[in-house]
Amino acid sequence: MVKRIAVGAILCFLVSIPNIKESRAQSLGNVIGIEEARGERVAVEYNYVGRIVEESGATSPKKFEIASHRFFIKGTYGLSDYADFFLKLGAANLKVPSKAAGFSDFQGDTRFAYGGGIKIKPIKIGRSRFLLMGLGVAFTSQGSVQNNHFRINNKYDWREYQAALAFATQIKKVDLYLGLEKTWLDGKKDWTKYLISSNQSMAKSSNDFSDDQQSLRPVIGLDIQLPQGYALSLEAGGVGKNEITLMLGFSQKSSR
Repeated sequence: MVKRIAVGAILCFLVSIPNIKESRAQSLGNVIGIEEARGERVAVEYNYVGRIVEESGATSPKKFEIASHRFFIKGTYGLSDYADFFLKLGAANLKVPSKAAGFSDFQGDTRFAYGGGIKIKPIKIGRSRFLLMGLGVAFTSQGSVQNNHFRINNKYDWREYQAALAFATQIKKVDLYLGLEKTWLDGKKDWTKYLISSNQSMAKSSNDFSDDQQSLRPVIGLDIQLPQGYALSLEAGGVGKNEITLMLGFSQKSSR
């Protein structure tokens, strides 16, 4: 039901967009970005996310690394000069390096992903602004790992919630922003273990991985204004080689 509602909302939104006119470029592909005017904006974006997660539901809590590639179409609606609402629809996968000797890495499939949030711009000083953002993203990824004797089918239900605070300023045709981002993780891992020789199920279980201990991440980004109201957005954040986020986005703004 949630997926159907999200799909219907974004389709109605995209159909309602008026003719594109030349205007100041608006950032859409990034987590934070600086935006000033009311109106509708559409973007395509790619995200790479690397994290270290604590599997809190395991018998002995343990940490594991993940990597995720995500592709989104993002629609943003300017509620006012001080707030924007956005929806994201696309696809995402999940990769988890194996820690068990002899087992292959988990290479999850790419499946439907969705999210949304709000961006608030409460304070403006000349060409600069302070920004607040809240975002949620969810998806599912399935796959298997195996060694010479056993295969384990895994399914991850993945949910992320983010909050960010940033300072953004305009320098000619470039918007530069610096900030801090905090992420909370929540989800579940279901697994079933099979004996390869007979394809017989031997055991199954579920582990939660609610994680509110993710580190604060510094974030830096650029929105580059292009002709005809287009913008190119670049962003990077992280605290180490296995805990980084990267973003590349391309967007266009319509005026009312």
